[in-house]
Order: sequence, then structure tokens, then C-alpha cells
Amino acid sequence: MISDDLVFYPGYSFDTFKNSKYYSGQGEIEEIYLDDIFIIENRQFKVQLCFYDRKIYNFSLLCIDEEYTWETEHLRMYLHNRVLTEWGLSQYNEFDWGKVYSDFDEKGCVSSILFLYNK
Repeated sequence: MISDDLVFYPGYSFDTFKNSKYYSGQGEIEEIYLDDIFIIENRQFKVQLCFYDRKIYNFSLLCIDEEYTWETEHLRMYLHNRVLTEWGLSQYNEFDWGKVYSDFDEKGCVSSILFLYNK
């Protein structure tokens, strides 16, 4: 649950997203970055989501409790690892519906907590 009015789940559709207050004309093929800052268990997050075939494929959380530069962004992954531990999870988790893991993308120079749904 991202917020009381934004809850992702396997099969969450682009049409459902279009009917939310967070939709602002984004296309269904692109990565969608939400402008809002979401508070989840007393931490601040930015949210990005991606749809495939009009269903949610993944979403990611970027904890912004601490500031990082381009050179230190890779260290945010350790913050995300701590967050997952606080939530009772490890750095990499598999479930029947998909995966949750902490990752650093070297090419994009961004760390995130990724929720990846099975197709």
C-alpha cells in the first residue's frame, strides 16, 4: 500500500490508475514518475511505476529521507536494505505474485526498492 488511495496489486490496470488522482495524462507505455511524496511507515518515498499490456509490471520506491549525490547514489541501496529489514524483509524476496528487492542500477545511477510482478 502506497497510500490509502493508491494500492498496487497483481493485475492492477492502467485504467484503474487513470481513474486515480495521481493520473495526469501519462501514457501507459512509459515509466510513470509520481510527483507526490508518499509517507510509508514514517519514511518518505518517491514512486515510479511501469505498465505492460495495460497491467502493472513493476513499481519502485526511492527513499528520500537522506540526500545523495550522483557520486554517492549507490550508497542509497544500503538505506533501502535497512528499510526492507525494518519491514521484515531481506534484500531479495520472492513471493507467489513476484519479487521485492533492493537494487542499484549503474547505468541509470539510481537505487530503488523494486516490486516486480509475475506476468
